Amino acid sequence: LLDRLFGDDELGHYARPRAVVRRIYWAISRPFLRGQTLLDVIVVIASDPNHADELRDKDMLVIEGKPTDDITLRKAGVERAHALMVMLGSDSEALLTVLTARSYNAKLYITAANVEEELTDKMMRVGANAVITPFDVAGQFLNNATLRPAVSDFFNSIMFSQIVGYETTQLYLYPGSTWIGSRIGKLNLRERFSAGIIGLRHVDNSYMYAPNDDYPLHADEVLIAVAPAHFIEALNDASLEGVPPHRAVVEWSHPHTRNVFEYTPKHTYSILEADSVIQKMSQHYVICGTDRVARNAINKLNPERPFVIISDDNQFTSEQIKRGFRVIHGNPTHEEVLRRAGVDRALAIMVSIDDKADTVLTVLTCRSLSDRLLITATASSDDMVRKLHRAGADRVASPFHIAAQFVLLATTRPAVSDYFQYVLFNYHAELETTELYMQTDSPWIGESIESLQLERLFRAGVIGVRLADGTYRYAPPGDHVLQPHEVMIVVTPMVYSDELREAAHGGITKRPTTLRKLSVSSGTSPL
Repeated sequence: LLDRLFGDDELGHYARPRAVVRRIYWAISRPFLRGQTLLDVIVVIASDPNHADELRDKDMLVIEGKPTDDITLRKAGVERAHALMVMLGSDSEALLTVLTARSYNAKLYITAANVEEELTDKMMRVGANAVITPFDVAGQFLNNATLRPAVSDFFNSIMFSQIVGYETTQLYLYPGSTWIGSRIGKLNLRERFSAGIIGLRHVDNSYMYAPNDDYPLHADEVLIAVAPAHFIEALNDASLEGVPPHRAVVEWSHPHTRNVFEYTPKHTYSILEADSVIQKMSQHYVICGTDRVARNAINKLNPERPFVIISDDNQFTSEQIKRGFRVIHGNPTHEEVLRRAGVDRALAIMVSIDDKADTVLTVLTCRSLSDRLLITATASSDDMVRKLHRAGADRVASPFHIAAQFVLLATTRPAVSDYFQYVLFNYHAELETTELYMQTDSPWIGESIESLQLERLFRAGVIGVRLADGTYRYAPPGDHVLQPHEVMIVVTPMVYSDELREAAHGGITKRPTTLRKLSVSSGTSPL
């Protein structure tokens, strides 16, 4: 159901996201293409004949028709399907499609995308198992890319990247699996498959991050594993040893929680007070824009942290002042406004503005003020991606491109998707994934991960390490010795995050300049 998400491709709308989605479809399809039944392949419903022909040219199975029609859905085999992705340009049509599909298959796992966030609950009530809101996930993505670039690169490299060569998979421990009762370390997954376990879902649907090698496995648990793409099928087969061939299909239960930061400010800053305070700030973060992505991103931020918001909307400015943020009111395309926000002293800036020209001009001006500044930006169309990179942006994201990736992930690998949402920055569970820099003043350099006793002291688990050359080591073993300029990717309760960073950095945090540019495309290292 991809044809109406991006608009008419003959007009050039989102050509790159279309190509990415097709590549993801093929990546998902390959392990299942054994030529047996309709259930072994992906079926795409396309209402545009030209788009349908284009997909057929790629050897994809296509049904022409409207996804809201009963006949079309039945032709696509919805009554026998395991999962359905609904991504349409109209929320009302998406709602009707979900309702119709649910009426034909009570066990169908349905993931839907809707533009208006207030329709999420309605979409769930009519039958969707998971709902993705483009502007909401884009806000989360940009927050992560701006505040935690190494964490962002880490997760992108194992979930969405077609370049790095590593993938994240979910391994169901069905009754009968020979893995049940074994300890993770005894399975020798690193030696056999170059694989590591970064998480685990218990029978009660709760998640465990960074389980250690001594953890004993139980029936009906789900392992979140990272491995080279060419080992994924063998890894899955190994987990199924001893399982009867006609096992029951798992009915996935998706934990639906709203991840919005609720906060009563201890202090609010007037415009004049904010100006004075900001002049003394450095190594802070600037959020520039009032569009829907920016608003969703800001909704998930703690005003007590070193954030500065630039807004040219009177009502939005007033709202953020009441929430306790430091706000500069003015046009972000003006250099004087950016200087008042301390962009020349800031660590990073997020630019999310509706107007294309204003976005490019703001990025250009920011880059002229600082060569070391990390700049993230949103692109409202495909052609904007290249322009923003040329203007100086380090990371550029399209809200609908991101939503398409997340819908595919939530449908095909729901345990991976839920784990990602659980550990990344979860106010409901009070967890976050943070990055710890092994700069020259870090007392942890030369120490092994296990010797730091992070689980005992901070309830923290290491799920990855960014090596000095920019590649990643996933689920590193406890005997990994930390080296200068490495970055640890650590999951920890929020209550411990500041103390953990202080212990790791041994002084003022100095983010490596290599994080300014995306570097995971160069490859990765063995586990």
